Amino acid sequence: MLWFERQSLITGAKDKSTRIKAAFRQLESKAEGKTESGRLLEAGKTQSGELTKQKVDVAAPVCSCCGEELQLPCWICIECEHDTLLCTACDASRKRCASDHPSHSTHSYLHHALWIRTSQLVSARKPTPQTEIAKLDKRLDDIEGRIHEKLETRMTSLEGGMSALGDRIVSVEQQFSQKVTVLEGKFATLESKMDRMISLLECPPWARGLGNGVHPE
Repeated sequence: MLWFERQSLITGAKDKSTRIKAAFRQLESKAEGKTESGRLLEAGKTQSGELTKQKVDVAAPVCSCCGEELQLPCWICIECEHDTLLCTACDASRKRCASDHPSHSTHSYLHHALWIRTSQLVSARKPTPQTEIAKLDKRLDDIEGRIHEKLETRMTSLEGGMSALGDRIVSVEQQFSQKVTVLEGKFATLESKMDRMISLLECPPWARGLGNGVHPE
């Protein structure tokens, strides 16, 4: 079932419940001598939110299956186009609608049905300021908890990244130190060779015996 179909089904169920409860209330009031036939009763609200009034027949609702006068509690199908009311016995036995009922060929025990327990409307309780404040505090606590959790996760990630970066820097420093040591050794060897070459240039081997009266052959 698609979401808009579910919404339409819920709206239709509310309208049917309000209408049937109004019929039972009118019967109850008539039995007590407090109303007249054809009295306007509240039937619910339209989708735009406007209050509607509807005349409710004073005839007692009957079961769509057995035809007996209904007594509360009872069931009403919320999927059938026509009002399909079921007494508890017919619903339990999955009895088909009467042949002269408009829902005879369409109603199924697999349809969703609404349990009408009482004729009184259930009014939504208005939340008190204390309740609203408690809900707001809970929402704020939830938001604070989520923010704290995200910050903890982010900080843990940053700490892990900084640790990895520090290890990388240490590794680079070690590699650089090793290369510097190798270069220093090479420079020392090169310096030694250059000193030897300069020494040979300043005093070649064949000129070393001239000062002692020795002539080269």
